[in-house]
Amino acid sequence: MSQNYSPETVTKDLVMCIDGTQGFKGYNAVRKPTKIGGCVLWLDGDDPSSIVHSGNAVSSWNDKSNNGNNATQSTASKKPTYSSSELGGKGGLVFDSSASQTLNAGDSSSIDVTGSITIFVVQRLAGDAPAATFVPVHKDVQFSIRAVTTATTPVIQWADSTQWSYANFGSYNAAVGASHPSIIACKRDGGTSTVSGFINGARSYNKTFGSGGITATANNLYIGSYADNSSFYDGCISEVIIYNRSLSDSERQQVEFYLSKKWDIPLLVSYNASSQRWPLDLTSNANNSGASSTHTWTSPSVNAARGIFRQNNSDRYVIYTTPAAISNIAAKGGFTIEWAAAAIYHDTSQAGASGTNYNVVNNESYQNDGFILRYGGSNWGQPYVRVNHAGGTTTSSGGRVPAADNTVAGEWAHWCFTFLNGSGQNSIATFYKNNVEVEQFTNWEVPEADATNSLSFLGTGQGFCGELAFLRLYQKALTSKERQTNYLAMSERINSIPKIARPRDVQLYLDANQYKNFGASTWFDMAARAGNSVGGTVAAVSRVGAADYNWPKCYSFDGTDSVITNWTAYDYDDSAGEFTMCAWINPDNFTANSGTYLAILNRSDGTTHLHSLYLASSTGSYTGSMASWIFNTAGAQSSFSSVGNCIPNLGEWNFCVWRWKDAVGYTWDLFNSDGHANYTQSSSVISKKDSTSQYTIGEWRGHPTSGNGGYRYEGDIANVMEYNVKLTDSEVLQNYNYFKNRFGK
Repeated sequence: MSQNYSPETVTKDLVMCIDGTQGFKGYNAVRKPTKIGGCVLWLDGDDPSSIVHSGNAVSSWNDKSNNGNNATQSTASKKPTYSSSELGGKGGLVFDSSASQTLNAGDSSSIDVTGSITIFVVQRLAGDAPAATFVPVHKDVQFSIRAVTTATTPVIQWADSTQWSYANFGSYNAAVGASHPSIIACKRDGGTSTVSGFINGARSYNKTFGSGGITATANNLYIGSYADNSSFYDGCISEVIIYNRSLSDSERQQVEFYLSKKWDIPLLVSYNASSQRWPLDLTSNANNSGASSTHTWTSPSVNAARGIFRQNNSDRYVIYTTPAAISNIAAKGGFTIEWAAAAIYHDTSQAGASGTNYNVVNNESYQNDGFILRYGGSNWGQPYVRVNHAGGTTTSSGGRVPAADNTVAGEWAHWCFTFLNGSGQNSIATFYKNNVEVEQFTNWEVPEADATNSLSFLGTGQGFCGELAFLRLYQKALTSKERQTNYLAMSERINSIPKIARPRDVQLYLDANQYKNFGASTWFDMAARAGNSVGGTVAAVSRVGAADYNWPKCYSFDGTDSVITNWTAYDYDDSAGEFTMCAWINPDNFTANSGTYLAILNRSDGTTHLHSLYLASSTGSYTGSMASWIFNTAGAQSSFSSVGNCIPNLGEWNFCVWRWKDAVGYTWDLFNSDGHANYTQSSSVISKKDSTSQYTIGEWRGHPTSGNGGYRYEGDIANVMEYNVKLTDSEVLQNYNYFKNRFGK
């Protein structure tokens, strides 16, 4: 097979290469959908030349399949709206069900499918749409994609000579989350009468029906509604592709990977016995057929647009049959492990955690033979390598990078570990971070070969959690020149990967999307500071999306008795009198159970309020506007609120940011579907500092007159961060861009 890794990197003695730009076994993205035969419709929201609109009201979405199946609308009130910055910052058509908006692609012989069919839709539902509105594609009475039993579970349906065939599908394994971008693939195999559905690459259903073809009719194909105009889609549709045959798994994966790269939507690929998929080794040395149906696992997701694997659950791993070049990796006098990653760490007390070490690659039999690369130990950011040699006695050697050179949650680094055999045990092991030596060890054991050892990637029980761009194994110790060659070849790519701003200045980092940090009774802090293992206690707060990888996970607050509290805050006495609070929120209403504010993130020493990010309630001024509270060094209260231009939208994900600097004042930023709102206000106040303070989410704490328990927030919160610096405008935008696609922005 061809080697698809970068030609600028060293390839001699490369024995394994896994790369996020290549994805999974069987994934090779097509350059465009028409390269696969049978494409009868291709509507592309990222091609402005194919969309005819006036004042963004779309009159025609032109077919790029060369079949002339243009989707049109002549009635002004029923025209969807073109937006150039929808999913992944690219174009799409926004449909409003209340306005009965729809497009008509007509009827032609090319779309009169009678046997097999495959349909792809890239879309994002608007809010919690009812089942009747989920109809992105419909040709009455021939075929369609629609919701059957739930609002968010799409299935393909077709009509034979007697009736629509879609009933009794039973339960589905996955659903499309409202306000969340997704790639839907549905197909029918006319030969076997089998129908299958896939959401972001993972199979959601598979069912075989009785024989019978699809009835060809003279009805038109509609985008965004039923053919009889009885119900309408509500949300954004960015791409529609239809094939007049059932694509093979390999072909479907090629199209999905093309759509993933294009729209910045991660693929969630589940292992199953009939369609085996896992990260592909790009070299010809390793065995890509090692996984078998006896293994129970789910592979990590791949974000093709960012060129990374994303892993947030330690039971997502891959087992390979180990080739000889890896089982005897030191046979030529040494070996090298090279990788680039941003690691997320979690405490051993978290739900589901099984240990303190989180494996990247493992080919060892503990203290007997082989090698292992992991993160963990006393400092979560420290990479650790161990080699084992039996030699008649059970021996091993291992070491980790110094704590000063660790990485924190969200921080990317290029790493290289080299092992050079010496005489006997006089071997040298060296760690390099961003091509700078950070630690060296001597007199290590030489890893002993054992062909019976399996090769695991990202886990087996204590799996790596974070983002990984690539992993390379060499059957030699790279020279200084070779290391520099690889570093220079990959540094531009690593620098271009979207990432959070200033990760070393983050003092509180809560993210419900990180599975291991998203506990039923505790929300764990990922910030790399003293006491980061302390988690907030969850009280009367429900988890949304806990077992569903397609939803933006979040905690849901009821506005009555929901609260998460007890994180020990960073030592604010050592700060420079500046900070930034950030939160992704989806509020249900602006009605507080008590008081005039709705608390998002609150910081208090238990008796005195320090500073907090709030929303103004409907009982106060500027209903819904972002508001902030500060106590000065004397304990006197100072409060400021925006004047109505920073108001989050109800029922929608909003990114709220409050930036403060002593004696300078406030800056508020709000990002939502209305764009970016910004407001500043000067202040001479010096913020109070207290090293014993704690964080609380969803509730007021420490007000000298109001006490605790009021101002409770109602709605969802998915992500919360506090920095010990005031972020710049560009850094705020950087954080928004990093998270936005998760929330359908």
